[in-house]
Amino acid sequence: MANVLDAETALQEAQWRGMKMWLEKSEEKWNAYHQDDILWGRGITDMVTMVVTATEGGQREERNADADGARLEA
Repeated sequence: MANVLDAETALQEAQWRGMKMWLEKSEEKWNAYHQDDILWGRGITDMVTMVVTATEGGQREERNADADGARLEA
């Protein structure tokens, strides 16, 4: 009976270690995906900021020109 219990305990420990290793690998993989998502989001945010800044700058120039009367149309 003791041999059966020892074998069962060893089997359970091997299964537990296998699950633990699988969970650690999965966690590392998902952490890497999360970091990629963060970097991708930052890149999109930076691009949007550049476009908005460029657009606002162009609109300011047009407003200034309109205020000066240089671009008024009939």
